[in-house]
Formats: sequence, C-alpha cells, structure tokens
Amino acid sequence: MEEFHNDLRGARWKVLAGSYRRWMQTGMAEEAKKLKGALNAVVVAGRCRGGHAANQVSRLSGLALFDFDHCPEKLSGMKEKAKALPYVVEAFVSISGEGLKLIVCIDAENAGQYAAAYPVVARELERVLGHPCDMSCRDLGRACYASYDPEAYYNPAAEVFPWREQADGLPQAEGEYPAQAVDGARPAGVAPEAGNGFMQAFLNDFDVRNPFATGGRHAFMLKLGRYARYKGFSPEEMRLLQKTVVEKYAQADFGSGEIEKTLFSGYQYASVRKADAVGEEKGSKAQGSLYTPHREEEGDDLEDLLFGKSEAYRRQAPYFPEEVFEHLPEVLAEGVKVAGSYRERDMLLTAMVANISACLPEVRVLYDQVYYSPHLYYMVIAHAGGGKGVVSLAGILPGEIHRYYEKQNEDMRLVYDKAFFEWELELKKAQAEKRSPDFSLRPKEPARKLLTLSPNVSKSLLISALEESGKLGCCINATELDMVSGAIRNEYGKHDDVFRAAFQHEVVSADFKVNGRQVVAHHPRLALCFAGTPNQLARFIPSLESGLYSRFLIYTGQSDWCWRSAAPRAGGEDHQSVFARLSHRLLELHLFLLQSPTEVTFTAAQWEEHTSRFSSHLSEVVNERDDSPGAIVLRHGLMASRIAGVLTALRKGECAWAMPQYVCSDEDFHTAMLMTDVLLEHSLLLSTSVQKSETNSKPLKPYFRLRPVLQSFSGTFTFAEMVEKAVKMGIPQSTAKRLFKKTVDLELVVKEDGKYRKTHRKWA
Repeated sequence: MEEFHNDLRGARWKVLAGSYRRWMQTGMAEEAKKLKGALNAVVVAGRCRGGHAANQVSRLSGLALFDFDHCPEKLSGMKEKAKALPYVVEAFVSISGEGLKLIVCIDAENAGQYAAAYPVVARELERVLGHPCDMSCRDLGRACYASYDPEAYYNPAAEVFPWREQADGLPQAEGEYPAQAVDGARPAGVAPEAGNGFMQAFLNDFDVRNPFATGGRHAFMLKLGRYARYKGFSPEEMRLLQKTVVEKYAQADFGSGEIEKTLFSGYQYASVRKADAVGEEKGSKAQGSLYTPHREEEGDDLEDLLFGKSEAYRRQAPYFPEEVFEHLPEVLAEGVKVAGSYRERDMLLTAMVANISACLPEVRVLYDQVYYSPHLYYMVIAHAGGGKGVVSLAGILPGEIHRYYEKQNEDMRLVYDKAFFEWELELKKAQAEKRSPDFSLRPKEPARKLLTLSPNVSKSLLISALEESGKLGCCINATELDMVSGAIRNEYGKHDDVFRAAFQHEVVSADFKVNGRQVVAHHPRLALCFAGTPNQLARFIPSLESGLYSRFLIYTGQSDWCWRSAAPRAGGEDHQSVFARLSHRLLELHLFLLQSPTEVTFTAAQWEEHTSRFSSHLSEVVNERDDSPGAIVLRHGLMASRIAGVLTALRKGECAWAMPQYVCSDEDFHTAMLMTDVLLEHSLLLSTSVQKSETNSKPLKPYFRLRPVLQSFSGTFTFAEMVEKAVKMGIPQSTAKRLFKKTVDLELVVKEDGKYRKTHRKWA
C-alpha cells in the first residue's frame, strides 16, 4: 500500500494521468479510454489468482475501495473531510481529475461479510462527504487504476470501521448473505433457496442500471440472461433467477413461459469470449459474486477492457534477443543505429531485411526442392504512436537501384523513339515506291523495368511490372495499410491473389482490354513492406482463410508513452541521409550480384536444426487448437531460409567473392532463426485478432493454453497434477483433458512408470 501511495505522489504516472485528463477535456474520449485500459491497476479488496474477477480473489486484504465521481467543485473539501476520518487509509484524486477515491479499513472474513459491510461504509461516507458513492466499486475484484495526486493522503495506522454496529438499518444485513468463501464456491449443504436474498439483490441492482420498460421487455431479458452468463451462473442458479424474474416481471401479455425462454436465450448464446474476459471459460462451474455487478457492466465497456488487455499483450510481445544485433552485416548494423527504442530497432531491422530482399538479383535458395528468391513480405501492426513510422526509412534503401533502372529506361526509350521514327520513314517511303516495307526495321518497344511500385497500383499494371522486371522483381512500400487495401477494394484492384501467388513465384496473368495481349509473369518476384493499425489490418486481411496473412512476417508492439527529445544532436547525421548513403552501397552490391549469380546453401547441421525447430513449432501450434493456423508455421520455415539468404548475400557483397555457391555461416543462420522465432510469436499473437468475415479486429488473447501449464512442471508429473494446475490457471477441466490427450498423441509428453515426462525442448 505504501508503494502504491508513493507512486501516486511521484512521477511514475504523472505524464499518463495528464494525457488522460487532457484528452478527456478535448473530446478524445476513445483514445483516453484505451490509455486508461493500459494503465497499472491494483485490486484493493484482496489478492487475486488468475485474474481479477470476484471469484478469483483468493485472500481478503481488510481494505475496501470507494469512488466518488464528478465532484470537481467540492473535491478539495471532500478530501479534507476524508482525511479527518480515522478509518480512511488512503485518499487521492482519481485518474479523471474530477473524482475522489478512498480506501477504508474494514473487518470482513469472507465475501458475504464484505458484501454486507460495503453498503454500511458507503452510506456513512456519503453522509460525511455529502456526495453519492459509486456502488459499482463494491465488486470484490474491482480494480483501482493508477492516478497522479502529489497531495495524496496516507494513514498506515487507520482504524477498522465498525460496520456491524451500523448494519441494522440496512434492508440486507450480513446474515442474509451466504457465508460465501472468497473464491465464490457455495458451502456444502447450502440449498439453492439460501441464495434468494442475494439473487433479489442481484436483480434489483441490474434493474437500477437497466430499467424495465414495456417496449423493451425482450431486450431486457436477453441482456439479463447474458449478464448472468458472464457472472458464471450455473444451470441451477439460472433456474432460481428465472423464478425470481417471473415473480417480479410477469404480465398478462408477458407470461412465465415467454420470460423463461427469452432469459435462457440470452444466457445460452452469450459470447464465450466475453465470458473469458471476466475469468469464466465456457463450461466452467466456478461462480463469482452473484449480488454485485462486474466492473465491465458498470462503466468500462467490456470491449474497451479487452482492447486494453490487447495493448498489454502488445507491450509484452517478445523483442529480438540482443545477440541478433551483435553480428549483423555492415549495412544492417549501421541502419538500426538510428532507432530510438528497442521496439523501433526490431521493426526497422525486419523492414530493412524485407527491402534489401528485393535488391539481390540472381540470388536463390533451394527449399524443399524448389528454388526461391529472397523476396519477403513484412508487416508491422501497431496503434498510432507505436513507433511503426520508423519502417519508412527502410523504404529509402531501394531508391538508388530504382533510379539506376529509370535511367536505363530513359536511354532505351530514346533509342526506341529514334528507331520508331526511322520505321515511320520506311513506311512512307515504301508507300511512295509502292512496295512492302522492310519489317526488320520495325522496333520492339522496350520493357520498362521498375523496382519500386506505388502501393495503389492496379492489378493489371502490377502483373505487367512483374512481367517486365523479370528476375529483378518489384518492391512495394506502404506506410499506411489503407493505401493498399483501398486499391484492392476498387474495381481496378482486387490483386490480393497476385500477392499470394507472387510469394511462391507462381504464374500470374491478365488480359489487356486495349490490344487483347495476355500479360504473363511466369516467375514473379515481389517484396512487400507495410505498416498499419489493427483496424487497417482487418480491412486488408479480413480472414485467415485466404492464406495471405501466413505469407507475412509480422511484428506487433506498442511503445511506452515516453517523450523523447527532438532537439538536433551535435554532429549527428539526419536519418534520411544515413539511409540514402546505404542505398548507394546497395546499388554497388546489386551490380556485383548481377555479374555473380549466387545460390545460398546450408550445411547438414543447419538443415537439421531448421527441421527440429520448425517441427517443434508446428507440433506446439497444432496441439493448442483444432483450427490452428499451421500454415503460419510452415511458411515461416521458408521465410527463415529467405532471411538467411539475405544475410548471406550481404556477406558475399562485403567480401566481394564471386562464388556461384555461398554457404550460410552458422552466425547468420542463428540470427535468422532467432528473428523468425520472435516473428512467429508475434504472428500467432496477432492471428487471434483476425476474423473470418467481419471487418473489425477482435481483441488479442494469449495463443497458448496448455503450454504454460506444462512449463510449470520441472520434472515428471501425474495426470491429476496436470489437471489441478490447469484449473488453477483458468482452463476448464474438460478442456485440459482434451488438450492433454492430443499432447500425448503427438508425443510431446510420454508416460513412464505411471508419470508423464515432457519431450518438447521448449517445455523441458
């Protein structure tokens, strides 16, 4: 508590709290809400296990949180009154800057006593402060968000509030609540009827926030059913709720049968994902506090809460290990120096690799008996301010090569124009002499090689560019995914199929309407480097089914909100100049590789490690879900070899050895594997937000369920120990058994002498 108090008064949350208050005042409510969801929070009422739903509070702290909202005018006076109360432990201004939060010392041995004590204390505080208390904070699992108040009050020697002496005046006293254990389980032998008191309280509380009206009776019942599902009501408790609802709301034209049917429909079809978000898995019998509302229903919309968790997952997404940056080729090592944070460094490195992959002509890798060029697809997904803008620097790298070919195009065009002029003269001369023209003089229009293409290129022009560029290939950079998805949605676009085919050098073709000529790119080579937001991703790739998602290296993450000085650095070179200089070096490498075709090869030991690593990845991913995105793992195996090919080609350029075969060093191979491991984790995480047909992205959630359970065992374990551990970590028993059976079938664990042993190297 003392640490929390010091953080409230110190600078830890000052900037974030200031941003939240400023955004709320300027109408940026959505941004403020997301920022609040990503802040630190503490559950005042007790210690939680697995989450902070009411039924996950495992031990009471003897403290309770009380919230007084929307009182800016009398805030200072209320705070002074609160400081004079002997039972107030902490008093501070809320994150909004317009409310007061109090932490009070109470004596409650279980959840039932806590629920009885809370309204007693709230009533007394309302009387003293002269302002209504927000009763949604009475939920045991209610989290208190971080704030900033340099004048926060703290009294570690606060007295216990004598709530039992004042409980008689309340309509529901302690005895009317079940002596409920903190984790929400009903004591053995207690009949369902014993819950009538708190069931009525649950219903009354719901009715206060969702008034029952004649014109909205069905909507009321459906929402009540969904709410009961989110609270984890068992079928037995649902029948008790139906009985209570019928007694209270039945009407002549709205009888018990219709009420029960509508109520059960809401209960039955409630979103399982929303149930997950409040700590309840589908099929779980764990029951939370039945008489207190969840925080999600009280102010913070549940989706906003989940998106707040999504940002937490992004922040927790892994970084590239430091050893990746210890042995990079010179061009990459020099480029990543401009990054301002570890996230930006990761994003920039992969963007540079993707752009350089388009600058390496005549380089190939033999993978599964098929030759591939190094061309890569890369996409970084983050919210505004997440640092993804740094990838635009990587788009400068192909610039000098593009200009080199533009100059060639201009020179060839001049030669063509001159030959065409002579051809026209021959036509006129032949006509005057009444003879056939000399067709050997008719020039052929030169192919126009373009390395970089616009992100809003049409489908026909994209295919034409791929055909004319031949082995050179093309590259597309887009700092906003909407540039690409906007073109794809237009009539002239719809070229996501070209992206899919070009990734594996499959034939793409189109018919020109003007002259009817068929344009065919027999072996297309294409590199992509995109950046965008989660919602832009949903518009670009609405479904995993098409396979486009699995063809991308994906990095997601959110940088911490921290101001970085924009002052010029003495003697420093601007970032564009750094990458313009690197672009010149890539032109030299490009011209060298044109004269020295290169096949990148791997040693037997490297192939063995590649097979072992991706076999493990695939088993691990398939083990988790029946509808697992296994294609993501399979294509990351190919992309790992392409990354290694890029690194090896850069090494060849550094030493200028004109060798037709160049063996990838163990150093570069290890770097490629480490990068791919991290990018695969990011891709799997982000894949949970991609829907099948809807256009809005879903909140993120951890991909792996059973892996953390098995990782918790250091040696052998029994089946019962595994199930017990899984339930403690929030996995329903039936789900744990089903997943474990698949794990055994895949031989990720083996049974020996009545116990199980892990064979998977990541789990051992």
